[in-house]
Amino acid sequence: MQDLTALLAADVADLCLRVVVVLDWHDGPLEGIAELAEPVDYWYFRLLAARPSSADLDDRLYEFSPLPDDVRAELGHVAGKPLHWPFHNRPEETALANRLTTSAYRPELVVRSKDFHEVLGIWPIARHGK
Repeated sequence: MQDLTALLAADVADLCLRVVVVLDWHDGPLEGIAELAEPVDYWYFRLLAARPSSADLDDRLYEFSPLPDDVRAELGHVAGKPLHWPFHNRPEETALANRLTTSAYRPELVVRSKDFHEVLGIWPIARHGK
């Protein structure tokens, strides 16, 4: 499980994102798996909101959810390799893509980025009644 305390305490200038798996794309990644932080850890992400810009890249907010351990273990064959799209061209990729899209996720973070590399902000998702 990811250490949210250390991640939220980090300077956002020291954090960067890298897409590992793209499940949906439109002018940038909409859904998939990303690496976030150092040491590298993997998260499921999904676009939460976007503010279009005609002068610059869109400003985007993403929900980040921890991955179940069994799904994280399956990422070994794609981690560190060049990204390719569509992801589900081979049987092992199709099986993983199906697992990723049918797993239940509980978002823990909101991450702001324009280019899905530089992190511009990171916030924990408030859980009322905890």
